[in-house]
Amino acid sequence: MVCAGFDPHLDAAVLRQATALREAGLRIAVSRHPPHLTLGAVTVATPDLEQVRALVAGLAQRQRPFGVRLDHFGAFPGGVLWLGPQPSAALSALQFAVDGGLQEAGHARAFGAQSDPAQWVAHCTLARRLAPNALGRAVALVAEGFRPAAGRVERLLIIRLGSGAAAEVLPLHR
Repeated sequence: MVCAGFDPHLDAAVLRQATALREAGLRIAVSRHPPHLTLGAVTVATPDLEQVRALVAGLAQRQRPFGVRLDHFGAFPGGVLWLGPQPSAALSALQFAVDGGLQEAGHARAFGAQSDPAQWVAHCTLARRLAPNALGRAVALVAEGFRPAAGRVERLLIIRLGSGAAAEVLPLHR
């Protein structure tokens, strides 16, 4: 996955929200990856990882940090609770650039048409695999104390799902 990573202040705000859910008794898994917005995902054979890394590094060098505001939340089927960013031209352009670069390099979208930037619901996952009653409780808890959080997208992350590897962090051009 290629993701937009936040500044430390916004990372902390997202992590506080997840911690509050855990402290309320919900079983929220602790992610080993920093908070992020997924921009694109592809299935890549190990020999092609360096090509993807080079593509993402090039995008990071051409992209300046930009503001982002997580101003709403929602849930997906399957028990996913998320925070959503206010729409922005900068975020949309970055997602189209990531998706376009991966497509041009010959990599098919891992989530099919749903990960087309025109269809994708940008989100920062707070919890996943919650049972329906736990998801309802989590939504109520978030709604009770929700405050939008603002910060900046300052880096791109490459996250290899299922590998156990930490996210590779590529700072955006300053």
